[in-house]
Amino acid sequence: PESQLVEKIVEDILEKLKRISCGVDLKGLFGIEKRIESMELLLRIDVHDVRIIGIWGMGGIGKTTLANVVFMKLSSQFESCCFLNVREKWDKGRKKNHLQNEIFQALLEEENLNKDTQLIRSGYVQDRLRQKRMLLVLDNVDDQEQLDFLIDHDLFGPGSRIIVTTRDMQLLNNLVTDTFKVEGLNFNEALQLFHFHAFKRSSLTRDHYIELSRRAVNCAAGNPLALKVWGSHFSNKNKEKWERALNELKKFPYNEQVHNVLITSYDGLDEGQKSMFLDIACFFRGKTKDYVERIFSCCDIFGDTEIDDLIDKSLITITKNNKIEMHDMVQEMGWKIIHQQCKYKPGKRSRLWNAQEIYHVLKNNKATAAIEGICLDVSDIRELHLSPFVFEKMDNLRLLMIFDSKVTKKRKVSFDEDLQTLPGNLNCLHWEEYPLKSLPTNFTAENLVELCLPHSQLEKLWSGVQ
Repeated sequence: PESQLVEKIVEDILEKLKRISCGVDLKGLFGIEKRIESMELLLRIDVHDVRIIGIWGMGGIGKTTLANVVFMKLSSQFESCCFLNVREKWDKGRKKNHLQNEIFQALLEEENLNKDTQLIRSGYVQDRLRQKRMLLVLDNVDDQEQLDFLIDHDLFGPGSRIIVTTRDMQLLNNLVTDTFKVEGLNFNEALQLFHFHAFKRSSLTRDHYIELSRRAVNCAAGNPLALKVWGSHFSNKNKEKWERALNELKKFPYNEQVHNVLITSYDGLDEGQKSMFLDIACFFRGKTKDYVERIFSCCDIFGDTEIDDLIDKSLITITKNNKIEMHDMVQEMGWKIIHQQCKYKPGKRSRLWNAQEIYHVLKNNKATAAIEGICLDVSDIRELHLSPFVFEKMDNLRLLMIFDSKVTKKRKVSFDEDLQTLPGNLNCLHWEEYPLKSLPTNFTAENLVELCLPHSQLEKLWSGVQ
């Protein structure tokens, strides 16, 4: 109908006006202007060929920030745009075709395209793509298979631009038109960024902190993430605490100092903040702030401010849609802290999220009271047959999440007998395809705030009143 056509045209115009009017906020992004200029020279958006530009550099150096700023600044000059965090969605088990279709949905501006079919095989879709001038950012690429599957040079219309960010320069060989290596900030830029987070301004007037600031900046090796976390760590601390932290860093080789800047910030947390940070790094990155606060509402070790404290220390951020995010390097630090609790016996670590390690621990009854959280994606394991007493030793288990990210609809976890015990400390019990007809009769659910058992065989929860 004509009214629907008019409505579609109005929506299209409003979307384009939104892109044009959406200014790029560069507050706190010191040194970014010259990097934007370098990228614009490589992109050459006035030329009508298809160009692929690679952005590469070490973790925390600002690749995603640069790609995002360039995307926001230039998107109004393209017919359609898409910014995709490849590693995040690839790691969550998204089907490759589904991920590819997500890109095409965004570029074709079609919300109702079937996500379960391989759209790229459609000649109709290919023709539509070739007629559009598009801007695509593939952020956090870390595997050749991702590039091979998601980029087909022939499917992009004249004047299209593709930006790929990665830590691995080798992935860009024989693919990109040009590359841009993101170097660390120079000393003055680094000092401004550090002051911005330590003192909430980019310049400093207190003489007794100037020399300490210079020493702190040297430890971060121009890495923006380290400078941001380091600056937040020193905020509101006295001169003596600065001295102690800086002297500790002297013990490490220069090439390890960026990592140890992050570790120092973690070490400065109290026990509740540390526990919250590790839970987020292992289980809750990408979840909403409200959901995480609700899960922890019954935990004695958590107060009301842990999430806000972690935000203030630049270890996590909250997105516009209220989801908790953290930098890959910060998350990797959290994983490393857990791994170091017991390198060769995962059953003695506090948090388990690696599917193969969980399989080994549960199948062979290697669990201990050290375990506080388990997050098992069954799509990554073989069938797992469990003892009815598998959770008996896990007195401190707070979080138990068993799910299938690839929706295989195969029940992979089974018991010969009814499950005999679940820890009374559980705050969150999320078990997709739960295989039994009831929970253990002796399970006390007084600490439970999340009970989710979709597609289960459950007929009753428990006997009596909980």
